[in-house]
Amino acid sequence: MRLTVAAFALCLSAVVIAACFGLSATLAPFLAGSIRTNGTVTGQQPHRVKSRQVCNISIDYILGNHSQHATVDSGKDCKASLQPGTEVQLAVNPDNPGDIAVLSHGYPRENSWISVAGVAAFLATALVICLLLWVQRYVNTKRLLSQEASWCEMVATVRGRTRSKSGITLYVSAPDTMGNSRIFTMDFTDRGPRPSPKTGDKLDIALLTDGAAHGAVSVKGENKIHLVSFSVPNDFQLRAIG
Repeated sequence: MRLTVAAFALCLSAVVIAACFGLSATLAPFLAGSIRTNGTVTGQQPHRVKSRQVCNISIDYILGNHSQHATVDSGKDCKASLQPGTEVQLAVNPDNPGDIAVLSHGYPRENSWISVAGVAAFLATALVICLLLWVQRYVNTKRLLSQEASWCEMVATVRGRTRSKSGITLYVSAPDTMGNSRIFTMDFTDRGPRPSPKTGDKLDIALLTDGAAHGAVSVKGENKIHLVSFSVPNDFQLRAIG
C-alpha cells in the first residue's frame, strides 16, 4: 500500500514539475520581466503540417540598439497571416532575445499555455482518480478479509462470459447448499482470472462474501484475489447462455 501510494505521488509530482516547466517556457515572453517592443514582418515561409499548409513569418525588431531577427509559426495559411511590412507588437524573453511572441493577433503562442495547463490538469486528474480507485479497492479487500466469515470452496462451470471496459462478467453454475445446480454471475472489477476462462471450463474457486452482493474470489492456481459482485442472471441472459 505504502509503495503504491509513493509511486502515485512520484508520478503526480513528475506531472506537476513537467507542467511548471512547460508553462514557464511557454509564458516566458509574457512574464513580468518580459520586454515589449515593436517589430516588422519581413517575410513568409509556407510549410505543410500533415494535410494542412501553414505559414511561418519572419520578423525584424530592435532590442537594446541591436537588430534582431526571429521566425514565428502563425498557425494559419499565408493569406490569413500577417503580410510583409505589417507592424506588430512583440513580447520578448529577456533571457533569450530570439524567443518572441506576437501580441494581439491570436497567434498560437498567446493561448498555448491553456493547452499545457489543460494537459497537465488532465494527467493529474487521471492519476488522482487511479489512486482513489486503487485505495477503494484496497479498503474493500481489507474489509472483506477482516470479517469473521470463512471461505467457501466450490467447483464452478463457466456457462458464458462478457467483457466491458469496467471488467469481465462470468456466468457460472455451481451446486448450492442443497446440492442443486444454480446459475449466477460474477462481475469482476479487473480482467478476471488468467488465463481467461472459456465456456465449459471448470473453475476451482474459493469465495468470501460480505453477506450481500459483494465478495472476493480466489481461483486455484492464481496468486491473486479478485473483487467481484454477485447477481442472478435475468431471463435474457439465461437464454443467451443456453
